[in-house]
Amino acid sequence: MAAKSSAINDEWLWGWDQTPGIVSVWADGSGRAWVWRRERGSLHSEQVRYRPWVLVDSIDHLLEANVSWHELEGPGALRFHVSADDGRTLTHALLAAASARFGRAVSHIGDLDKTPILNLSPEEQHWSQVAERISVVSPSTTCGAFSSTLKPPVLTRGEAGCS
Repeated sequence: MAAKSSAINDEWLWGWDQTPGIVSVWADGSGRAWVWRRERGSLHSEQVRYRPWVLVDSIDHLLEANVSWHELEGPGALRFHVSADDGRTLTHALLAAASARFGRAVSHIGDLDKTPILNLSPEEQHWSQVAERISVVSPSTTCGAFSSTLKPPVLTRGEAGCS
């Protein structure tokens, strides 16, 4: 029984599939990601940086913020890809812009739930910047789809009927 228990624990720790490549990714909002990959039978871990980003419908109140942005091609409501060196800077800029836009204090990203914005988890943001091609479709959130390609990410707004 001990051998079977050991095999189960090994699967939990190392994964059941021995295929080489990325095993797991954990990222935080600061722009740091930890990537575990299997290479030549061993598990390796590395810490990498990524730029936290969001898709928004307007940059009117972000022009003076310490963020980068570019307008996306194609139809759709989420016209702008906005990023910063770290998540704190991006969040601060978004909250300040929302407060100015709505004329009231907005103190948490969760308060923007009725605002056209796509704010993926840190892991998804990291993956979109390293994967050869990722497509995400969530019409209720994004009014379409976007796709990302390597260096730099190229995002294209979807063709869903957005209002």
